[in-house]
Amino acid sequence: MDLEKLELMLADFGGNNKPDNLAWGTAKDNADDRSRHGRTAFGERNGFSKLSDKARADIVKRVVNGESPTKLARQHGVTVSNIYKIKARAERRD
Repeated sequence: MDLEKLELMLADFGGNNKPDNLAWGTAKDNADDRSRHGRTAFGERNGFSKLSDKARADIVKRVVNGESPTKLARQHGVTVSNIYKIKARAERRD
């Protein structure tokens, strides 16, 4: 058996470990499945996030309107690099 393969559950709920609900796949397959079913913790759902989704939206609005990324970073307790990354992510979504 390929050591990079993992045992994956096919159903979108835990507890059903019957053979017809199991398949072999990679870690990427598992991550893709998690994202497809909305179980990946993005934004404020991520336990390591320093900003709420509302704060992120406010940062995007303010930086697009010309406010200083340095000032915004200081106000929100993040780095200037974080401000630019938040702006870039928002631009990719548009």
